[in-house]
Amino acid sequence: MWHGLNSSGLGAVYQLALTSGLVPLGPVMDVGDSGFTGARSQPSIFLRDSRSVVTWQEKRDGSWGIWMRVLQGGVNPISGAVRVDEDPGQADQLDPGVGMDAAGHAIFVWADLRSLSSG
Repeated sequence: MWHGLNSSGLGAVYQLALTSGLVPLGPVMDVGDSGFTGARSQPSIFLRDSRSVVTWQEKRDGSWGIWMRVLQGGVNPISGAVRVDEDPGQADQLDPGVGMDAAGHAIFVWADLRSLSSG
């Protein structure tokens, strides 16, 4: 998974799944919503068995939000691009990370700029 540029010159997030012999399992995949060509960056991925959860920050409607997608076998999306944060306003949501609990639930963390840090 890496951050690159899309055809409009803005940031994009790509993934390429490989076998243990480093043979591609499929083509390079843009993990975001194909109908949206705005900026994406800061990818993060968590793998468990044949399932992966990817997350990134994406700029829509003037602010950054946190998005995710689930893939099976590294190449088959089993979810669409889903917004994770619930900020109804214009505060940026940045620097996502993803993990998974023992039951297989995805857990997301990010910086929410709606409030100032106390540290």
